[in-house]
Amino acid sequence: MIDIHTEAMERTDRYTREAAEKLRYASCYVIAPHEDGPVKIGVATHVPKRHSALQVGCWARLHIYDLLWFAGPPVALRVEAKALASMAVLGRRLRGEWFNESADVAGEHLRLAAEGLGMKWFSESERRLRYSRWNAKQIDALLMVRG
Repeated sequence: MIDIHTEAMERTDRYTREAAEKLRYASCYVIAPHEDGPVKIGVATHVPKRHSALQVGCWARLHIYDLLWFAGPPVALRVEAKALASMAVLGRRLRGEWFNESADVAGEHLRLAAEGLGMKWFSESERRLRYSRWNAKQIDALLMVRG
């Protein structure tokens, strides 16, 4: 399960918001009320907002079980479409993007879809590291201008 700290991420600092706007990463996620499903595969640029939006309409507490980050929404959407198509072939679709499948299997479909399309992905911890590096460069640039 991915720890996204929804409330804390909603109150992100200015530099994190700026990094998100400039870098435009997008994620493919696996969300479910339980490890054994049902699961939903989707795309989000702001995972906490998407989590909150889905939670409103769900009877049980939802958890993010897998999260792959990509260079932008078009890439993530291609990976999502391929993963959804591969899961649909198995006949486990419940409705829309919800499947009667485990979170592990859904995550594997995401990885295989990315690999099959030749798309590189990175983890949530790598995304945080990239944001930090971007922020450090922005701060260094401000200090150079002032110095």
